[in-house]
Amino acid sequence: MLLVDQLFTNIDFKSDNIRPYLSRNRGDGGLTPGHLVFKEEFEKFSGSSFDKVLGKITGGRTHEKVNIGGPSIVSLITQHNWLIKKNVKYASMDVAERMKSADTWFHLFRKLLLFLKILG
Repeated sequence: MLLVDQLFTNIDFKSDNIRPYLSRNRGDGGLTPGHLVFKEEFEKFSGSSFDKVLGKITGGRTHEKVNIGGPSIVSLITQHNWLIKKNVKYASMDVAERMKSADTWFHLFRKLLLFLKILG
């Protein structure tokens, strides 16, 4: 599973839509702008599913951008280092081109390959 940031613009952190989901105490599972919250902890805090709350906060809009540099970056570096030690070769961009059926995943995969090429 690849962890990514889904980026939304124009979210009012003072609105009534988000207020019930903001953290009251550090580490309680509530949202804190600029901090990572795990889905399971957030669902326990909110008493609702993540998707349902996300719809309330965003007004049902979809994300504008996807960023693989968020929480995924540490796991990507770890995976890269492990693969280097095992002498595993990465797939070429030709393979990525054949994966275009899932457009979002195609772009994420291309970014990952570029990132790993820069590291290697």
